[in-house]
This record gives sequence, C-alpha cells and structure tokens, in this order.
Amino acid sequence: MIDALVLEVTGIVVSGVVGPVVVSLAVRRSERLRLYLEEGERRRDELRVVLEEAGRLLGEGALNIRDAAAASRSGDPEPPELQQWTERVYLLEQRLLFRLTPDDTIIASLERVLDALADTDAVRAGSVGYELLAKRFDVAQRLFLDVSRTALATRNFM
Repeated sequence: MIDALVLEVTGIVVSGVVGPVVVSLAVRRSERLRLYLEEGERRRDELRVVLEEAGRLLGEGALNIRDAAAASRSGDPEPPELQQWTERVYLLEQRLLFRLTPDDTIIASLERVLDALADTDAVRAGSVGYELLAKRFDVAQRLFLDVSRTALATRNFM
C-alpha cells in the first residue's frame, strides 16, 4: 500500500512539477537559438545590401574613369562625376567598417580599390595614364566582388 502511495505521489510530482520545468527549459533554449539564428540572418542581409550597393557603385567607377580618359584625350577638363564618385566610394568604406572589422578580407579587398583610386592624383599630374588607372581599378574591383561573394556564401554570421 505504501509503495502504491509513493508511486502515485512520485507520478504527480513528476507530471505536475518536473515535466513542465523540463519543457520550459527546452522551450527557452529553442527560443534563444531561434533568436540567435534570426540575428545572424539579419546581419547577413544588412551586409548583402551594402555589398550590392558597393557593386553598383564600383560598377559606375569604370565608366567614370573611362569618361575622364576620353575627356583628357580631347583636352577637356576632368568630369566632376569622377570626384563625386570617388567621395562616395570612400563613404562606402565607412559603411562597411561599421559592420566589419578592419582586418576583414572584404575590407582588405576594398583597400585595394581605394589604393587604385589614390592613383587619380598621379593621373591628374600626368605621371600615370587613365588607362592604367582603369586597369588597376578593374582588377581591384573584381577581387572585391569575388571576396564579397565568397564571404556571403560561406561566412557564419552568428
């Protein structure tokens, strides 16, 4: 009789107290994991938006450099769009640094783009031609896009 009573009390305690506690802990852990995954997806999406904007912005660069080269060949002044575009590229770096660390591979590849753009002053001084600038920029731009694409596909954002 006492064994049956102990068994009944144990059953009530387990089903009424221990069971809900275990379920509650499992639900909290599951919810925490879901929020963690959602945060990673949000960060990936934010970076994707900035990198897509970077791709469009850098795509304009080759055209702007070639327009400046054509203007230079014909003796016209450099189009103001080149300077405006260059300033926007430097602002892009700040937006990426807000999301990534300075030693990130994406930032390092963007630095190559910025290094190529730094040659704009040498072009204006006449020591380097626009064609060389365009070629260096194209190579740096492709590297940036490849690194960015790879990072979005393989990086763990959690």
